[in-house]
Amino acid sequence: MSAYTFRFSRYLYEVDEVKISLMMSILDKRRDEALFWAFELFRSGFITELGELLLNIYDDFYATTNPTFEKHVTNQDTITETQLYEIISNMITKQHNADIYLLKIIVQQFEIEPSTDDSDLLAFASFILEESDTSLVLTTLVNLGVATINDKTPRKLMLIRFMQHKQKQHDMESGCTKKRVLFIKKKKNDDMYEVDVSNARTHKILELATKHGIDEHNYLSLFNLKRDREDIVGAYRDYWLGCAARSPVWLSRINEYGGSVTESGMVVFNDDELEEEFANKYNLEPDEQKLETQNKTTQYIKKERTWAGFCKEHNAKGLVKFDEDILADLIKV
Repeated sequence: MSAYTFRFSRYLYEVDEVKISLMMSILDKRRDEALFWAFELFRSGFITELGELLLNIYDDFYATTNPTFEKHVTNQDTITETQLYEIISNMITKQHNADIYLLKIIVQQFEIEPSTDDSDLLAFASFILEESDTSLVLTTLVNLGVATINDKTPRKLMLIRFMQHKQKQHDMESGCTKKRVLFIKKKKNDDMYEVDVSNARTHKILELATKHGIDEHNYLSLFNLKRDREDIVGAYRDYWLGCAARSPVWLSRINEYGGSVTESGMVVFNDDELEEEFANKYNLEPDEQKLETQNKTTQYIKKERTWAGFCKEHNAKGLVKFDEDILADLIKV
């Protein structure tokens, strides 16, 4: 039985790390990388998770400065890959701030005295996020005029987002269906932003397809990662297929050749010939790759970033002036 809980994508990146890299690429306005990570998630089969991630990024960083952009990422039954491309390409051109994101992190990590006085946004955020009586929170926000449709000031928009966050939290706890969902639908023959490995030998695919390193800009050290507790190098080299089987694209490939995943997470095939055919087509041989290629997934995570630095880079246009001592004491999220 394997102790690894990693989920590997189609090109054997760790999925949760891909999500972080996508978020940071969007915020840093690195269009090429953002598209690479978005389509890595999409073509690995994590379509619902990708949609949820984009909605969360919008809510946490863009909603207060770009309220009209919401219609491009919500309230649609499906969007095509072309529209996904356009959403990300447009998002990285928009002004953003980290007010909501940092307020949520601080409230989670510190005991902030709650207050219904919205002049202190940190204390007010603590009230919204920590108060168990959802009706009281919503009533307080309505009494403050947050629901006034014509008031589009950044401050009111921020409070509206907190109200929606609280309502969403309440709905989930009550078992209600979430209403804001982004679906992404693949069109036939839509190969936008696809790395062409069609003529490559199987053992050469990773070298060609892993275009970016998972932590080229050193943000991962700010986040809780599975690799903090588990050996990602060992998983990548010796148990890659078991981890990859947790992604829809790899599970589909395994099933196509008569394979299955046991309760212990092992991939087994009932037919030797089919297993050989599978290996000939899909054995990426990660343990035989050049170290440079392996490091695209397994690279050492440097601890160069701080939350204070993150705030300086991404909250220059924010409403909240965060205490430097609090930022210095923030730990991984």
